[in-house]
Amino acid sequence: NYTTDNLKNFLNYHNKNLNNNILTMMTFKTLHPKSCGIVIKDKKNVLVDYFEKVRKPPGNEANAAIYIISHKLISFLKKSKGYIDFSKDIVPELLNKILCYKTEKMFNDIGSVMNYAKFR
Repeated sequence: NYTTDNLKNFLNYHNKNLNNNILTMMTFKTLHPKSCGIVIKDKKNVLVDYFEKVRKPPGNEANAAIYIISHKLISFLKKSKGYIDFSKDIVPELLNKILCYKTEKMFNDIGSVMNYAKFR
């Protein structure tokens, strides 16, 4: 993934707001919500629901798959049941423990050939 956001701002947001959250997820506004993991946040920007590539997404704020993790997440993963995909397996298990940071800067998911070709 590619963004022009200053990652220092992302890190500062994480450090100031960590509280009970075990990771901070960057999010972005997408024009193609069916192809993304869509986030639903509370008033404190904590993830309360998550929809990974569903047919009728409930919004257009998406997981950018850029994270800052805490030591608590490492401990959680060590005790885990052998996850395969971070977005599909782990994110849904951590509802109410993920802080969301929405970038307003340019963001592009280069996970498809078409999107990647824009940045070669």
